[in-house]
Amino acid sequence: MTSLQRRRLIALLLLIVVLWFGRSVWIVWQKNQTAAAGAAAAAGELAALTERRDNLAAKVSELSTPEGEEAVLRQNFPIAKEGEKVIVLVPDEASSGTASSSPWWQAILNPFNN
Repeated sequence: MTSLQRRRLIALLLLIVVLWFGRSVWIVWQKNQTAAAGAAAAAGELAALTERRDNLAAKVSELSTPEGEEAVLRQNFPIAKEGEKVIVLVPDEASSGTASSSPWWQAILNPFNN
């Protein structure tokens, strides 16, 4: 083996080693980018969950008082304390049914309909 052949062989081996290391570095860089994207997504989810937890804690503390319980009960159910009266308003079906069933122009075309 001559000196020129030996140099070419060494250069070829070094090239193979450099390419192998370059491929390894590329794979590690891709994994780093994937992990960074996952970390950013997890941080956003953490912020949303923290805000939700704080809102729920505020609602729980509000509902733990007698005034908070009363407010929720009054909002969801028709209840009253002693001495109070409850009024439930029911829409009149007859008046709302005639107004929405026929358009205004139909009264002009048929003036004798009741």
